[in-house]
Amino acid sequence: GLNRFFSFIHYCLYLCGVIVSFSVGSEDILSRCSTTSSLHIAHPHAAHLQAARFILDPTMFVVIGVLLITHEHEKYPVAIMWHTISGALLIAVAFVQGVVTFLHALELPNDRATMLARLVHAQLFMISGVWMCFMGYLYIHSPYEPGSDGGFHTLLEQNGFISHSNTEAIFAYFSATCLLSTAMMLYIVWRDGAALQTQMSQEQKKSSYTNVTVGLCASHEP
Repeated sequence: GLNRFFSFIHYCLYLCGVIVSFSVGSEDILSRCSTTSSLHIAHPHAAHLQAARFILDPTMFVVIGVLLITHEHEKYPVAIMWHTISGALLIAVAFVQGVVTFLHALELPNDRATMLARLVHAQLFMISGVWMCFMGYLYIHSPYEPGSDGGFHTLLEQNGFISHSNTEAIFAYFSATCLLSTAMMLYIVWRDGAALQTQMSQEQKKSSYTNVTVGLCASHEP
């Protein structure tokens, strides 16, 4: 029946969440399991893992996003809109992650376009995470659940903060989420900007040295 299908959708969401969580941390786990003494020496299976993540991560985000958009968790309009926007954000994360992966595949890790794409990717992740946190505080308990008074959104309505429409309310919350996420990202960039610039300069020098070395080796081949 409907209850079984409802549970099936949730199991799919949980499974995709576990898979993408393991995938995101897999490279770090693999490096810690490496028998080499230097962290700069890649694990023998690192290339295979990266290739798998190119496909796995965006796919899982798209699947979760589609399920959040199409799955009717409940009848309350604000909750439905909340899940819809959350799903759209995850699909956007998947798309930008694919763009970043493509730029890295072109061996342009320090290119300005790649740097900007990574910032957009991080910003989308931040917005998506804050949005889900707000979902928990503003609407973690449905007013339709027995014994529940509803979340913060319901309390606002009960205290006279009533919007003209559910669309107005949800996009007001979304705007607040974007503003807070942007402020957090600006703080991170300002705090770590100098360190990131130094790291990118070192990577650029290392990349140039590698290119010269490869070129010299190729020129001496018979």
